[in-house]
Amino acid sequence: MHNLGCVAQHEGRFDTAEKQFRDSLALFRKLGNQRGIAECLAALARQSAALKNPHSAAQLLGKAESLLEASGAAWWPADRGEIQHSLETLQSSLGDEEFTSEFTRGRSLTVDQALDSLTHGD
Repeated sequence: MHNLGCVAQHEGRFDTAEKQFRDSLALFRKLGNQRGIAECLAALARQSAALKNPHSAAQLLGKAESLLEASGAAWWPADRGEIQHSLETLQSSLGDEEFTSEFTRGRSLTVDQALDSLTHGD
């Protein structure tokens, strides 16, 4: 489902992508798969950035990074380019100080709190 969400996202079908990411996230959470949860949050961060919600995107990406680090994992090589692009885009959009603040805030949120930023926007 996550991969189908990525395809939909790249095609600009954001509603379909969000549903796929959220469904995938629910399954990864049920399984306790921290890497999968992080990947879904990073995908939702890209989506949020594409929909002009950089504060939420930075928080989601911060949470994704913290989950991945806590699990002792790293981004898959295929994902690193997307993650780096997201970081650079958000830093450019928000500025270094604001990006760092939002990213750091996201690291300390629960997954549900990070997801709540999507609903409530900037």
